[in-house]
Amino acid sequence: MPFLIQTTETQLHAMGNTCQNCAYCLRVDTTTLRCGQTYFQLPPSERKPMRLEHYPVVQADNSCPAWANQNAGVLRAG
Repeated sequence: MPFLIQTTETQLHAMGNTCQNCAYCLRVDTTTLRCGQTYFQLPPSERKPMRLEHYPVVQADNSCPAWANQNAGVLRAG
């Protein structure tokens, strides 16, 4: 039986921490998601919305260590 190494990404995915339910996710339409982590990491007074092409397209089932709970209030972070 092969040895399975769980990466941080696979562990987050297993917990349901995907781009689809991340607080940093920018929903462009019903099928397109973009990552707004760089935008939301800035203090609110410094945030300036940019054109959508500045935010990378992500897949709904992707995971990353920057995942944030939607109930954590990233809009007020800073």
